[in-house]
Amino acid sequence: RFNTAVVIDADGSNLGRYRKCHIPQGKNEQGSFDEVFYYGPSDGDSYSNITETRGYFPVFQTAVGRVGVSICYDRHFEGVVSSLARSGAQIIFSPAVTFGEKSQRMWNIEFEVDAARHNVFIAGSNRLGSERPWNQPYFGRSHFVGPNGRLANISDEANLVLADLDLDILDKPDPSGWNLKRDARPEIY
Repeated sequence: RFNTAVVIDADGSNLGRYRKCHIPQGKNEQGSFDEVFYYGPSDGDSYSNITETRGYFPVFQTAVGRVGVSICYDRHFEGVVSSLARSGAQIIFSPAVTFGEKSQRMWNIEFEVDAARHNVFIAGSNRLGSERPWNQPYFGRSHFVGPNGRLANISDEANLVLADLDLDILDKPDPSGWNLKRDARPEIY
């Protein structure tokens, strides 16, 4: 019923789950995506190991830092990364199975802007290769983006991408002089 990501810590413990909030239905030049026929949007029953209440965008305390999740189509909605960052996420994982010219064009741009805007690392993972019986091609390009808005690592060939992330830089002044967290005025948006 729900497209769900389960967060497992380094010791194997289950830290909670995130349920996808936005469910797409449409068609592009490469085929259709009709998730509405087999998934429903999150009912707000996502939860993590550091929150007492259930909600839509939990943050998980892991052995390496505070993690958020944004599944596939959710990444297109401005409030998702913003909500996770305000809740303390340092790394946001965005697993996807996406295809099409616009999706491929936006793949890096959205993550680069969101990482810089919200001072977080974002890991985008996308399927690579074709799916049968439809021969639907997926463009891959799994990668990490740093809070400077630059790609930290990218792969056109493998579905596994590794990167060393220095979470300490999230607490240092941005060398650009930007301080978007300090200067933001969410009460007027």
